[in-house]
Amino acid sequence: MYGAYTLCPTCVEKRKTSSVRLKIIATIGFVLMFSGLTYFVAQHEASYDYGEYKAVIKRTARWLEKEPCDRNKTITLARLLNRTGDYRRTIAVSNRYFTQCEKAFPKLRWFSYSAHRELSELELALADITALKKEDPDDLDYALWRGRLLKEMGQLDEAAKELHDCLSPKSRQCNFELSDVLEKMEQPCEAIVPIDHYLYYHPDETQSARVSKRLKRLNQQADCAPKIKTTGERDVTIQFPKGAERIPIEVMIEGHRVPFILDTGATYMTIDEKIAKTLKWTERPKTSVKLRAATQNVVASLYQANEVTLGSITVEDVPIAVVKKSLQNDGRGLLGLSFLRHFDVDIESSLGRVTLKLKSP
Repeated sequence: MYGAYTLCPTCVEKRKTSSVRLKIIATIGFVLMFSGLTYFVAQHEASYDYGEYKAVIKRTARWLEKEPCDRNKTITLARLLNRTGDYRRTIAVSNRYFTQCEKAFPKLRWFSYSAHRELSELELALADITALKKEDPDDLDYALWRGRLLKEMGQLDEAAKELHDCLSPKSRQCNFELSDVLEKMEQPCEAIVPIDHYLYYHPDETQSARVSKRLKRLNQQADCAPKIKTTGERDVTIQFPKGAERIPIEVMIEGHRVPFILDTGATYMTIDEKIAKTLKWTERPKTSVKLRAATQNVVASLYQANEVTLGSITVEDVPIAVVKKSLQNDGRGLLGLSFLRHFDVDIESSLGRVTLKLKSP
């Protein structure tokens, strides 16, 4: 019986014969592929100079002919092949494992990625790093590697979006790579922001000749000096409940009072779409960025506020990220480094006091 139909004995026999033929063809194909790879390995081993690693490479390869899905042996072989510069065979070993055993093996894909990079096979390297990031989207290194590749491939817009994803106080490489991409995109003032973001947490590096030279170069390409106006004191002191984990602050954005939470770990000032509509920003030009929230990555639209005022201090042209839904349960925005980078922030939790003092020009 097949469904609601009864097949004749001859028909059943034909189906069985057809199924057997398909299995035989598949088996022959697998054997030919494996034999071809074995022949390639034998010929390659004879001609390639592996130096001190020759014996262990040969021994490991022979083991994998019997146990092709042995994870540890596969990694050992890929590592040694990469170390000796045999990138073609590294890729062959990796592809065999991904085809016969499993695709989700990050450690092995690192070697495949590295080999493709060494051979300038950037599209294939991009496929490797994209797979790695898909498996672990929270690994900042993958966003950095992918951003670098996209920059090398000339896809600057995509590179900038990717590098925004790995911005972190700890990631000097990511911040400076993003700055480099933005400079190549002829956005020198925007290129200063990720450097300022890093220097906020590493003030000792402001004395670095290399960093100073870079900032000077960016400032020479356009008038990137922050536009700041004061109508009184150059600092603002705000009281909050002693020992509180969150520090609420209200600022004025283009004449509208908006509640925020102070967040020195946030790259941008962030508000939700509801507040953005109040500010009538829907028709303004924007770009797309990814923000790292507490539990997930969030896509946001990046706008530029004409002015943001705190107390007697007004800062012009402040980048503000707009998310669909507030990242805070009470709907407040995040007062991040796109505004705070102009201030020295002194938080005294035991006294319930925070002071924001304008940095010296």
